[in-house]
Amino acid sequence: RPVMLAGLGVACVGLLIFAFAESAAWLYGARAVQGLAGGMISGAATAALVELDPGDDRRRAAMFAGLAQAGGSAAGPLLAGVLAEWAPDPRQLPFLVGLGLTVAAAAATLTLSEPHREREPWRIQWPRVPREILGGFARVSLTAATVWATVALFLSIVPLYAESFGETRNLAVLAAVAALALLASPATQVVAQRRNPSVRLSQAVGLTILASGLVLLVLAAPLRSLGLVVAGSLAAGIGHGLGFLNAQQELNEIAPAERRGEVTA
Repeated sequence: RPVMLAGLGVACVGLLIFAFAESAAWLYGARAVQGLAGGMISGAATAALVELDPGDDRRRAAMFAGLAQAGGSAAGPLLAGVLAEWAPDPRQLPFLVGLGLTVAAAAATLTLSEPHREREPWRIQWPRVPREILGGFARVSLTAATVWATVALFLSIVPLYAESFGETRNLAVLAAVAALALLASPATQVVAQRRNPSVRLSQAVGLTILASGLVLLVLAAPLRSLGLVVAGSLAAGIGHGLGFLNAQQELNEIAPAERRGEVTA
């Protein structure tokens, strides 16, 4: 809980820098601060979902972690697109609204219970991966890095890509196109969670579908087809959902319980 609260505090700083940015250098600084916040929160929050699950269901905890990260990443551009298109002060208001939501999340975090364990003295240490799980850790990390790098591409470049086709300049619509992959991911995770297939096979299938989405994105440019962009986004989202859910579940299973937050981070 202290780590998550600290991360949310750092996230507030990043949002304030965004809101009052006066140059591109400010934007780079804000993104760096946001990256620090995400790194602080994600590992601790994912470990907390496993530890607080009443049935110690690691697949369900992995699904909730995926839903939170993918769903939250989709909600951001959707809300910001609507505010930037139709609300006043589009360069500040989306970040100030995000700031209010982050403060609310910090207040909710204060209500969480800490797992019962022997209290250790406060110390700072570099995160380490136990030697016995290095092979599995490297594989699931590669899967997670690939699926998140791909959806980052959809969030960052695809709106301009779609706008270049000349069909729309509406920021809310372009934001929806950007968020489509991350909307497809949670839906896929909910369906996949019910089937409980092999985590390694599911990661391979997810990466294959993800690759097909990138192929569609490449084909969309010469054909100037917004439909292919949408289809590529959906395929990438499905691949992301399968790949990340099963990578996170495998990591939950192989990481020692007392090191889960550290290894996930």
